[in-house]
Order: sequence, then structure tokens, then C-alpha cells
Amino acid sequence: MWNVSRDSYKEMIKVSEAAFHNLAFFEKSSSAVCSFKDGSVGVYSLQKRGWESLASPGHRETIFDAKFCPSNANHLATASFDGTVKVWDVRSMECVSSSPGNEGVLYCLSWSPTEPVLLASSAEGHVLVYDVERGVVVTRIQHHTDAVFRVAWCP
Repeated sequence: MWNVSRDSYKEMIKVSEAAFHNLAFFEKSSSAVCSFKDGSVGVYSLQKRGWESLASPGHRETIFDAKFCPSNANHLATASFDGTVKVWDVRSMECVSSSPGNEGVLYCLSWSPTEPVLLASSAEGHVLVYDVERGVVVTRIQHHTDAVFRVAWCP
């Protein structure tokens, strides 16, 4: 943990043996979602210095992005090297929705501000529109020949 006004870290917290890849904080909370290179994801309490919940690897590879749903704080989406998007209920860390896969490496996610739909960016130059409730990719957009690393909804 760092205090940005100092040149050294404040405290080191070891949360897993697996290589750490991504961190997303809950709003107004001392808990954070951690994702790892082994495909696992969990909710870690900084206050308690322990796991609130931890899912065994739900992805077969590294999780590159994790985003909370703006309309449902209990839903967390993850995008992985294994080509899948998964949506987790953070209370139990159960996967409640999973894309079919075979989309190539997925780097980034963005929740729709109004619907249970996600954008995902791929190493193959696609932007995918994933319907969480139906569990299907409804649209594949390709305007790039190389990887797309970031996506976002236009407000």
C-alpha cells in the first residue's frame, strides 16, 4: 500500500501465491476485487486483512480487466486471456453469466450505463457487445486490424 506523498510503500499485503493482475475497489468501502494470472478472482477486505470471498480459477488464463456493474453493485464482470467474459455475484463469488468464448484474448470491459450489456475489446481487433442476461455476444464490430485495448460507452 502506498501513500503518494512518500517515496516508499506504507505496507505490503500478500493476498495470494498467484501473480496479481488487476484491482478494483468497491465504492465507499475498504474492500477490493483482486484478479490473478491463474484466472481466479476474489473480494479482499483491507480493513480485516483477509478474503471476504475467493473463487477458484473461473477463467483458464489471466484476467485482464474487472468492472463492477453500475446498476448492480453485486455484479462484477471479468475479461480474460481465455477469450471469455464472466459475470460474478460478489456475495458468493459464483459465476452467474459466461460468454461462449472463442473470441480471442479479451483485454477490457465497459458496462452499459442503462442496460445489462457489456462491451469487450479483443486482441483480434473486435469490439464485442455481450448481453449478460441472455449470455450471448449480440454484436461483433471490427474497425481495427490490430488489438483493441480499451472500450467505453459514450455517455
